[in-house]
Amino acid sequence: SWYDNGTNIVAVNMSLGSYDPDNSYAFSTTCDSKSTYMTSLFSQLVQRGILPLVAAGNERSCQPGFSKYDNGYCSFQYVPGTISFPACISYAFPIGALADNSMPQLAEFSDHGNLIGLLAPGSSIRSALLIPNNYGYMSGTSMATPTVTGAIALIRGTAIGGDGTHDAAMLKRISTKTVTADGVTKPILDFSLAPIQTIPQNVSAVGSSDSITFSFAVDAAVDGHEVWFATSEDGPWTWACTGGGGGSSSCKKDGLLSGVTYYYKIRKYMWLNNGPVYGSYTNI
Repeated sequence: SWYDNGTNIVAVNMSLGSYDPDNSYAFSTTCDSKSTYMTSLFSQLVQRGILPLVAAGNERSCQPGFSKYDNGYCSFQYVPGTISFPACISYAFPIGALADNSMPQLAEFSDHGNLIGLLAPGSSIRSALLIPNNYGYMSGTSMATPTVTGAIALIRGTAIGGDGTHDAAMLKRISTKTVTADGVTKPILDFSLAPIQTIPQNVSAVGSSDSITFSFAVDAAVDGHEVWFATSEDGPWTWACTGGGGGSSSCKKDGLLSGVTYYYKIRKYMWLNNGPVYGSYTNI
């Protein structure tokens, strides 16, 4: 397989699904028993650090009060709080869609419930069509899902440690804006706040005869920073000190020797899924 040959796969986009409440295909809780094969497949992906991102479904407008249902275009009635299969599998990361307007709002077609992981733009998205060399505008949770998949791939391009599941946890943590629909509140994808994407900023250092104290501002979402030192630009590098996250933070390295030139580098980290995910180093 590509994975076993060393290809760095961190996420799988699955813009697909099945929803049929008349045949028990509408899920408000996890549905692992619906398909042991799919559940096992998703489990194997997650064990390898590959996150299956799955479209939640587009049936929410098939209920009374929505024009699609009221005009007779639905063969069933949507059950509020449910999503489609296989987004409901416990190892999946289900994605819902936002409406195309100026206010954060759930798209009226987007299935929604407690199982949703994130909401992302999914209305009037410019996309390639099945017609060769043609593009058009499409809507659906199938359009929202690759947006999140792409964000995870971008994070993984610079993050050190962790895997696709860590990156999804990071996105949920930093995406502080939310949308509430049908009594369920879920976060909106906000990739701009991904702290691991940037090196530490506003770094300063104050030295004394045998110590140095580092102070710098970090993003509120970051759990801390590590400082490493060496006596050569080429290393070897040794851990110096660790400071906290939040606003302005600092840490101190003692035991420095007079007449020796020291080199330092700093990196941010977030603690996600019981392990650290690091950003890139900055050199001082």
